[in-house]
Amino acid sequence: METYLKQTFGTWSGWVSYTLAWNERLFPELNGGRWFPYTYDRRHVLNAVVTKTTRPNQQLTATFLFNTGAAATLPTS
Repeated sequence: METYLKQTFGTWSGWVSYTLAWNERLFPELNGGRWFPYTYDRRHVLNAVVTKTTRPNQQLTATFLFNTGAAATLPTS
């Protein structure tokens, strides 16, 4: 699922996007044949950008990124 919102207020503009996704793997010989999170599994991704136009050729921009970490499976033996 992905969502994207964009808004402009005079000299201010910005957008927010959010992604919810699962990335899992299944191998019969690994993890007892059960599904497990893949190395590149990023369950939640949130991005936000705010821009202020200060002059016709000048902008100030702030960016915020939030990603849930990669799932880790530690060896037991």
